[in-house]
Amino acid sequence: MSHQTGINATADLKEFLARARGGAIRIVKIVIRNEELTLDSYREPAQSWDKDYDHFLVPLLTPQEPCYILYRLDSQNAQGFEWIFIAWSPDQSPVRQKMVYAATRATLKKEFGGGHIKDEMFGTVEDDVCFQGYLRHMSSCSSPAPLTAAEQELQRIKVTEDKVVWDERRRIGTPTARARVTMEFGLDKRAQTLQGLAFPLQEEAKRALQQLKQRRINYIQLRLDVERETIELVHTKPTETHELPYRIPTDSPRYHFFIFKHSHQGQRQEALVFIYSMPGYTCSIKERMLYSSCKNRLLDEVEKDYQLEVTKKMEIDSGDGLTEDFLYEEVHPMEHTLKQVFTKPRGPGGKRGNKRLIKGAGENGEDNHSQGSSPKCLHPENPINFMAFIVKSVQEVMFVDRKPIIRLEAAASPALKHKTFLGNRFLEAPSVRSELSCFLRLSLPNKELTLRLTLCTPPAANTNSRSTVVFYRFDC
Repeated sequence: MSHQTGINATADLKEFLARARGGAIRIVKIVIRNEELTLDSYREPAQSWDKDYDHFLVPLLTPQEPCYILYRLDSQNAQGFEWIFIAWSPDQSPVRQKMVYAATRATLKKEFGGGHIKDEMFGTVEDDVCFQGYLRHMSSCSSPAPLTAAEQELQRIKVTEDKVVWDERRRIGTPTARARVTMEFGLDKRAQTLQGLAFPLQEEAKRALQQLKQRRINYIQLRLDVERETIELVHTKPTETHELPYRIPTDSPRYHFFIFKHSHQGQRQEALVFIYSMPGYTCSIKERMLYSSCKNRLLDEVEKDYQLEVTKKMEIDSGDGLTEDFLYEEVHPMEHTLKQVFTKPRGPGGKRGNKRLIKGAGENGEDNHSQGSSPKCLHPENPINFMAFIVKSVQEVMFVDRKPIIRLEAAASPALKHKTFLGNRFLEAPSVRSELSCFLRLSLPNKELTLRLTLCTPPAANTNSRSTVVFYRFDC
């Protein structure tokens, strides 16, 4: 229960507890009588605390009545002797008594002094609070928290990895051979995890990396020699991009370094690509673990010792997808060129009238030109209203310098009648220019973007028509 019962200790009990804290008492039994905490019985020390425990405690446990028991240990802290607080609530006791004792427990602990209590126990049967029960309680408190199913699975994998690594180390016979294998471990609060396993490069592999750095070759294939625990060179055959899929073995794992030559934004470029190929589950578990563990250390050595900057690192199970387009997309991923601008705040709630596209002198519906006044001009930096045109269909989408140009069929908005709203002013239809830059506010889900818009109409287009073909070029 979370509420207090209002039951307090008697004056005699308070005086006795003060004397007990001095060390003259071994065990104290406290019960609730007449809505008060009352002293029931006590015993003075006879032997050490562990020998007195069952001899003093068990006779005080009644099968049908709850009680509180304070048992003094022989150890001390800054405030004095340390005690065990036991809340005894047998299953056969009345429910009301259980509730009253549960709600009064905090009151007694506060009265006695929480700094003196080292351990706290709760029991419903004798085995819960006897000496062996106390030892089980202490063992449970000192053990780590239980693991989830995912943590148990990771722990099993960790044990398997450690077994493979240490078996390999024991198999090595000489000190020089043992020196070839180095490991790094990271510690956390739960377990020890394997971060990397480094096999040394053979001399041929080192020379090949030097040649790759000098651009004398464009492809290197490496493998792990599990018996010698080294990384050896397989071959350095000249390889074109369309030949790369045929360099990937289908029955064994490999490391590949490939210089991908391509054109990007009109310029010829070279990108060093690292490929770790693992052909499905045709390889043994030992090979999979060793290749996975050595990969990061190999890349660190290549980048630090040979000053080779790896542009892209990838893992594959077959070479079927290693096309030029795939490599290009991996090396130059598409970036989001649209940037979010200031979000327009929400307007007031409730029903609102229809929006008007034009606010001018004709507030009561008269035509602006009938009043003899010129139409209101907008600054070109202000975003225009997209409702000035009604898009009928998308004719074509193309890219110029990786920027989209969308060809649309659009019609002038009926609200504008015979006028076309372009940029910073109204123009009569016959005087529409062939190209004019302005700004467009485009609404997308969860965002509103302001884009530069270039409107292009063919010079010979019939500008008096209700429908005309226009080009929209969007620039961020």
